[in-house]
Amino acid sequence: MILEAYHPRQLEYKTGGPPVPELMMTAEILKRDFGSLQIKSLQELDREIQEGEGHSGISAVVQLIAVRNS
Repeated sequence: MILEAYHPRQLEYKTGGPPVPELMMTAEILKRDFGSLQIKSLQELDREIQEGEGHSGISAVVQLIAVRNS
């Protein structure tokens, strides 16, 4: 599984994403929700996003790479 989502800190940047923190994710939320998977990478970071007019600029995101346990 590969996932990238906006982090609640994104509200400070105003460069896209949901308008409320309840629709955003953190590393802790992802650990809880995907704890049955083997997490290969999980990080919160700020990065440049260019996804069209309403979603561009520095953005706060959380990224997850995980696989099923074998």
